[in-house]
Amino acid sequence: MSGFIKYGFIVLILKSHLCFFLFSQNETSQWYFGYKAGLNFQSGTPPQTISNSNLSTMYGCSTISDSIGNLLFAVRAGDLIYNKQNDTMDNGQNIGGYYGGYQTSIILRKSGLQYYVITHNNLNYFSGPINLPMMNYAIVDMALASGLGSVVASCKSITPSGIPFVSKIAATKHCNGKDDWLLFHEGGWPGSTNFYSYLANSSSISTTPIITAIGNNQKQAYGTCTNCGFYPGIHKFSPNGRKVCATYECQRVELYDFNKSTGVLSNVMVIDSLPSGLCSTTWSNTISPGMAVGIEFSPDGSKLYISYLNTPQGVYQFDLSSGTATAIAASKTPVTPSLSIAYPSVVHMQLAKDGKIYIVGTSSTALSTIDNPNNPGNTCNFQLNAIPLGTITTPPYIAISGFGLPAFESTFFEKKPTLAPFTAQINCGATSFSAPILCTAAGYSINSYLWNFGDSLSGFSNTSLIANPQHTFSSNGTFTVKLILNYLPCGQDTLKQIVNVSDLPSLYVSGKTTICKGESTNLSFMGATTYSINALTTQTHVTLQPSVTTTYTLCGINNTTNCLSKIVFKVLVLPCINVFNAMHDEDLKVFPIPSNRFLNIELKDKMQISITNLPGKIVYESEFLTGNHIIDFSSLKPGIYFLIAKHKTGKLVRKFILE
Repeated sequence: MSGFIKYGFIVLILKSHLCFFLFSQNETSQWYFGYKAGLNFQSGTPPQTISNSNLSTMYGCSTISDSIGNLLFAVRAGDLIYNKQNDTMDNGQNIGGYYGGYQTSIILRKSGLQYYVITHNNLNYFSGPINLPMMNYAIVDMALASGLGSVVASCKSITPSGIPFVSKIAATKHCNGKDDWLLFHEGGWPGSTNFYSYLANSSSISTTPIITAIGNNQKQAYGTCTNCGFYPGIHKFSPNGRKVCATYECQRVELYDFNKSTGVLSNVMVIDSLPSGLCSTTWSNTISPGMAVGIEFSPDGSKLYISYLNTPQGVYQFDLSSGTATAIAASKTPVTPSLSIAYPSVVHMQLAKDGKIYIVGTSSTALSTIDNPNNPGNTCNFQLNAIPLGTITTPPYIAISGFGLPAFESTFFEKKPTLAPFTAQINCGATSFSAPILCTAAGYSINSYLWNFGDSLSGFSNTSLIANPQHTFSSNGTFTVKLILNYLPCGQDTLKQIVNVSDLPSLYVSGKTTICKGESTNLSFMGATTYSINALTTQTHVTLQPSVTTTYTLCGINNTTNCLSKIVFKVLVLPCINVFNAMHDEDLKVFPIPSNRFLNIELKDKMQISITNLPGKIVYESEFLTGNHIIDFSSLKPGIYFLIAKHKTGKLVRKFILE
């Protein structure tokens, strides 16, 4: 087989020193909240208002959409589910929760078209001793009711009876990327320091918690406690689930590490708190000073936003990349203007799929936004009342926000690291690479690196385990470079980049690379000045006669640039004749060879004739009697074929070429 073989590639280079990520999935596209308020993020920014919602709640709501952004259902404060037509879902009442608290419901995908609805039974706080499980779940099956969904199980307990829990529910993905962690906190009076982590998977929600005693005492009043009140702080995961933040009375803000493999919290940092004596821990239904409430992280996890209900009123940014608790506390910067609206002016915050943070006040007709939350200080671009909630079709005809926004699993908003393309000098295919410098404050602690340069000809040099490797590409071309980042304590990301190399000699091999055993082939080389084959210097032409299929490495040097390229090619050696020759050659004559359409065969006796192509597939088969015969090959493609004649005395093989 003769031909012209080109061994060329294309190239590109990469280097990065930044935290880049991707935005959320479409499951967060539809927001239903407040008093018949709603936003639709499917069409981008700004979101469109929704005017036909029946959901009406002060706080504690949650919604979920499908993978293309269409609403599936919405939950009102953990006690009622609405379908996508804004009607009560089949069996969607009294599902296990009770109205009250900013975080009284959240939705997780179970498997297929089934979803968990996690709820907090806040009624226990107002009905005396805790004698019922407070954290429960229902299961929604969207395959039922003609796609409108139906609740197939409800009031299923997660936590045991007799233990009070504050109305705070947060969720993030397990390290395996499939299961989920639910995070609760024990409460009651005088409170507890116990966080409870529960694992949810496609079959069930575990009732065996991972308990971490850490941080400040959390409390929430219940029963007949006379010197107690309802404290509206929350806890929330960062977008990648590796950090947890919790807010308390007395302006206290705590930050923790979260192990997505074990469910354990650790390394508490107190980044804000009133000095001792300025805030009483025995507070009543009057509001205590400096109440930290709302929490949200920037998409890249480097900034933390906290809202305060009174002095200091408004939203403040903390720069987590500052490192230590003292430095983070010192980075506290107000990002809202001086707010004169009566308490509370800023309550809850929620990151959206457009990368902005949306902020709700008290029963407002508009939401404020932070348009660039990754940016430091006032460059984060706070916009007061930027998103009017619009009108609705039923009384009061104006949508009102309430105090809360819908809750979502944090991982929907994670932005994955990427490698940014750059232009770097390549000298004879050699260049340097750098892993991105990620935000360790956001939980991206690197355990190990694994580079693969997509350059198989470079052998063992095709991979590297260091952060900033160098690599010399073996030829011109386009290479897909991959970097696997392994994190502490678990998890990984695979980053990819296309790399173009074009300054190496472009080597070509021309000539016949398929021969019969005993034949030789004449090959020509182009693209360089000097050449070597298998480390032996050669000229631009060479004659090869391998007895078996052989792999050759051709190296070529451009004497002007002194750059070297190498390619690998094979010479395929076929047996062609005398595969088995028990018959005499005069028993079978085949002509003409080569043939352009017809093949003549002359037989001395009756024989079974079959013809195969080069890979061995039979393309023709028949039995012939003694005499002359003509076979028409006009339907076959040009190439090498083998005629196999079988006779009672043996078998004979003949190679022929169809031109």
